[in-house]
Amino acid sequence: NFNWNMHFKQFENCPSGEDIFISDLSFATSSKIIGNHVASNILITTIHKASAECLQDPNVICLGEGTLQFSVDGGNTFLNQPGDYRFSSGMRIIAHNTYGSCSRKWYDYAVSNDATSIRNSHRRLDIEKTPIQYLTEKRGSMINPLECNEWMKERVAKDDLFRQRGHWSTIHIITP
Repeated sequence: NFNWNMHFKQFENCPSGEDIFISDLSFATSSKIIGNHVASNILITTIHKASAECLQDPNVICLGEGTLQFSVDGGNTFLNQPGDYRFSSGMRIIAHNTYGSCSRKWYDYAVSNDATSIRNSHRRLDIEKTPIQYLTEKRGSMINPLECNEWMKERVAKDDLFRQRGHWSTIHIITP
């Protein structure tokens, strides 16, 4: 099962008609694994002002310059720093700040009439991808793949994907 909810927020400083944005996303997944019920509840939220931790310490690198955070325990605790997070449920979250050219285009989806293509596909779980592999495999949906490719090469060479600052962020969620 997969359920999701969005929270919309109106921003008074924006022009009328262009003042409502999605400010929070909540995802709930559940699957049966060998008779045990495994559930994941993920909350991704934006905050109006950067977190105190991100504002006070110039050495701390935060997602979205401190305005993006996520929780896997229903909002009791939040994480706001880039990293490769693994949880006992088997869930993995890779979160990092992204160069603008590497961000996903909003209009790149394709609609297929072949409903069996998704239903009959299989995920390969035997090979674990690195965080940079998740980023590079999405090149076709990026705003500017050529410019992003140079940025990605530099991240690989310097091994600093999780040390990037910025307002654009990418979150990959891998569930069991």
